Amino acid sequence: MLTDRLKNINADAITMEEAVELFAGAKGMLDTYASLQVDAPDFLESAMKALKREIRNRNHDNLSQKLSAAKRSRESLKPAEEKRKELDTQIEALEKQLAVE
Repeated sequence: MLTDRLKNINADAITMEEAVELFAGAKGMLDTYASLQVDAPDFLESAMKALKREIRNRNHDNLSQKLSAAKRSRESLKPAEEKRKELDTQIEALEKQLAVE
């Protein structure tokens, strides 16, 4: 039953799809309570906040992984001379830092 799942959410034990499904169900319940002019139970709003936070965090992680992969792909397309110059600049900066110590 949806109510039981919302009362006992374990974010680590659900998939992204389940989190979205539970959030949609909770939102539907909240809208129904509002349309009936009945006070919604406290667990409903706290469950929605927890689910929204979990969905947002997972989406952020997913987007970060995609960004990193895209940057790696772009880096692999650079010509060798450009990569060499960037590494020379990095080596020079590191040598200066070590010389200061």
